[in-house]
Amino acid sequence: MNAYLALTKHLASYPKSKLEQAVTKPASRQTFYTNYLNAYYASWLNKDEHKTLQHKWYDAFFELHYSRLSQMAGEHLSNRILRGRSPLVTGQGQPSVLETHLALHPTYGIPYITGTALKGISAHYCHRYLGEEDEHFRVGGAYYERLYGTVGQMGSICYHDAWVTPATVSKALSLDVLTPHHKDYNQIVLRQAADLASVDMAERDHPLQAYRTAVEKVAPHDDDTPVPVHFVSVQADFKLLLTSSIQGAEGMEWLQIAAEILAAAVQHEGVGGKTNAGYGKMVLEVCKEGIA
Repeated sequence: MNAYLALTKHLASYPKSKLEQAVTKPASRQTFYTNYLNAYYASWLNKDEHKTLQHKWYDAFFELHYSRLSQMAGEHLSNRILRGRSPLVTGQGQPSVLETHLALHPTYGIPYITGTALKGISAHYCHRYLGEEDEHFRVGGAYYERLYGTVGQMGSICYHDAWVTPATVSKALSLDVLTPHHKDYNQIVLRQAADLASVDMAERDHPLQAYRTAVEKVAPHDDDTPVPVHFVSVQADFKLLLTSSIQGAEGMEWLQIAAEILAAAVQHEGVGGKTNAGYGKMVLEVCKEGIA
């Protein structure tokens, strides 16, 4: 089973998939996601909790993928493990046939964190926090440009996609739910026709008064009807690989700096969306020999 195709392509999804029904009938999405996750689990582990052929293939391919990257980088690399400490949701801003999206590898159908996302998280943390202490770490500073580059020049550190580890891939996906209680109140948009349809014409030239009027009409109440939104989240570990284009001891020093910045960013800021609600908290650990 390719988990990505099962969420995005009806004809390429698993047998007995109800993707088309889930798209046209939102009330059926909880059942769709439950069946989807059961099919995902079954594709990795059989009834006796033994690895399936797909799992064995991924074990071998994961090792091959990272060994080739390591050979290309030589000694100028940093092997780490991103340990998930809370559910992770990435890619929710992307278009989807369903109401929510999840970043899954389009070819292999596995959960992963893109290198561009990791680089962006690190760059944001570097500028916002380290830049307060040393201006060289701010955007445009010498250290910042060495790590992350500029519009016309690439940085010295390459952030590779982080693939889910074979040890956690089989149970990586789970069903989650968001329950907005005050949908009408939360969707107020200032000066939009839908919100101002019942506002007097004289008030439409006064945005603040118009906003207050709209709020009064849809103010939240205890008897509002919740509208559950089901979605898939990820809780797993990921293999992180950073490589440097700088040779010698200097390159290793910059790799160490990059890894420490990213470690602080994923632990304190989080990865992906909904971080203010506790999602995406991770810990970066040194990868021990043989860990997968």
